[in-house]
Amino acid sequence: MMRDLPNIKEIHDVCEGCQLGKQHRQAFPSGKAWRAKTLLELVHTDVCGPMRTPSLDNNMYFILFIDEYTIMTWVYFLQER
Repeated sequence: MMRDLPNIKEIHDVCEGCQLGKQHRQAFPSGKAWRAKTLLELVHTDVCGPMRTPSLDNNMYFILFIDEYTIMTWVYFLQER
């Protein structure tokens, strides 16, 4: 059906990045997550920014705190890092 089609060499070697990308991890254990039992025992935090558009007070960043027990959230806006 096809004429003058070049032979294509098959490469059986796999690069290290491909090998790592195809490795599977064990699943996280279900139902065994540690949870806070009292107020402020575990607080999650994150800093976000810089934002492309500053806020009304010219803030470019914010820091977020979340109490694991109560899910209470605090947000503080920051102008600089």
